[in-house]
This record gives sequence, structure tokens and C-alpha cells, in this order.
Amino acid sequence: MDLESIAEELYELPPADFIDARSRHAAAARKAGDRQLAVKIGALRRPTLSAWASNLLVRTQPDAAAGLLRLGEGLREAHQELDREQLRELSSQQHRLVSVLARQARQLTAEAGHPVSEDVQREIEATLHAVLADPQAAQEWASGQLAKPLNPPVGFTAAAVSATAQKAASPPPTRSSRPASQDQQDGADSPVRSAKEQRREAERRKVAQARQDAESAEQQAREGEDELRRAESAQEQAEKQLQAAEARSAALAEEVKAAHAGEPFYVETPVRAAVLLQMFVATTSLTDYNGLVGSALAIRYLRESGEPVKPPAGGMAQLVTGLRNGTLALREVAAQLRAWAR
Repeated sequence: MDLESIAEELYELPPADFIDARSRHAAAARKAGDRQLAVKIGALRRPTLSAWASNLLVRTQPDAAAGLLRLGEGLREAHQELDREQLRELSSQQHRLVSVLARQARQLTAEAGHPVSEDVQREIEATLHAVLADPQAAQEWASGQLAKPLNPPVGFTAAAVSATAQKAASPPPTRSSRPASQDQQDGADSPVRSAKEQRREAERRKVAQARQDAESAEQQAREGEDELRRAESAQEQAEKQLQAAEARSAALAEEVKAAHAGEPFYVETPVRAAVLLQMFVATTSLTDYNGLVGSALAIRYLRESGEPVKPPAGGMAQLVTGLRNGTLALREVAAQLRAWAR
């Protein structure tokens, strides 16, 4: 692998996994005789949590990332020509978009098993503001390989507002105060004014495009945020269902054990697992998931009983089907589970 491919892989990892993975790649490069590559790999810095969150955002939300980059380009090109009201409007859009994207990055890290603090989220926001203000920062961020958070230039928006205010505070001279020679010169200056008007029109178009990019990027970011929220809700619901099923499985296992204590047939763990599976297949309250839940719990029961099994692909589904349509007896299911344990 080359350095770029290795860096691409490393900066996708959570910071806690970075060092070990980097060491493995560096060792592999040294073993292959490429000491120069090994040194370059060793020089790759482990990302902070906020940098990793930013990398995660770029990698998993490419549309929103592209919208932010377009918005930053438009803002940098157009802000010198904006009036105060336009600056306030675009600044408001900018802050809303940054806030949505930072929350989305925080959700992504939590989903990956590494929730971050409010302080880390503020670092993510600072990085996003830097992307809007600084083309070099935008390029670094777009690579998805940040090692540390970025800081925006001080007063990017404030400087633009100040410049606009100064222009507003210095009105152009009145016609009566202009020298006569200036009036004579007006005709000669027409091409110059025409060129200025063309530049202003181009800037106005850039402002309109920047505003549109901001709205589009914010919409994309909100849609991504909603999708993550729905996924989290579905995961929470699934976890609750699994917890309820586990509680029921424990109760059923105890019932089976108590009802058949001392009977040789029910002493064997695979048989008890088969009974557990059969009970869940017949559970009407879990119509859509009884086979799936029963299979998972039977496998877990065997593993925790010290007799783990390795069913082939589709193997448990065949047992469920056999129990459901009556083509497999309980002894046959137990025998198959026992065979998979060997």
C-alpha cells in the first residue's frame, strides 16, 4: 500500500485505534524494506476526537460537505461587495448550517460508539467556520484526514461587516462639489463604470448562489440529521425488544428446567436450546420476529452454557421452518444443534 491509501485507512479509525494500526503499517513497511515509507507512516499524527468527528462527517455525508465547500467559496468571493443586511442574512445561514453539521458529526461519533462532549462539539464548529473562511482550511478538511481542529481567521465575518459599515459611513461626493473637469471626464469614464457594473452584477450572482448553496447544504444536513435520529430510534426500539426477549427466554428456560427436572431427555443443553427455539417460534406476540429472536437466543443459550455452535448460513432458518411446518421433530432439531457444536 502507498502512503495515501494507508492514511485514508488510518484517519477513518477512532483515535483509540489509530496508534496500533499505524504501528502495524509501519512495521509492515520496514519488513518490506521500505524504510522511507515506514518513517512517513510513523509521522502521521493521531487525530483528536473533534478532528476524527470532522473526518467522519466528510466521509459519511459527502453531499453536505460539498455544499459547505461551495458556500465557503461563494462567501469568500462575495463578502466584500455585500451590504450590511446581506451580510447578516448570510452570516445567520452560515451559523445555522455549522450548528446542524456539528450536531450531525456528534451523532455520527456516538453511533460509532464514541460519544463526544460539548467542548468537542465546539471544536467541530470552529473547524467548520474555518472551512467557510479559509480556502486552505477547506482543502485540509475535504481530505478527511485532519489530525487536529482548525481555527477560523479572526474576524472573518466581523471584518466584512466593518468594511461595509465604513463604506456606508463615507457617502460619495455630491455633484455640486465635483470640479467641472470631473464632469467632462464622465463620458470617458463610461467604459470604466460599465466594467464596474459588470463586476457588481457578477458579485450579486455569487451572493445569490452562496445563499442558495447555504440553503441547500442546510437542507441536506438536516435530512442527514433526521435520518440519524430515525436510525437511533430504531436501534433503541430493537434493543428494548431484545431485552424483553432475553428476559422472556430466561423465564422460559427456567420453566423448561423446572418442568422436566430429572428427565434424561431434557438434561442435554442442545435439547433445552431446541425447546427454547420451539417456544419462540410458536409465540404469537412476536409474529414477525419469533424465528429470528428464537434463533439468536438459542445460540446465545448454548454459548453461555459452554456448548457454542456454528450454524451454517441459513441453517437456523431451516430449523425454524421445520418447526413451524411440523416437518422437524424437537429431537431432530436438538440433534442438528448438537452436530453444529462439533
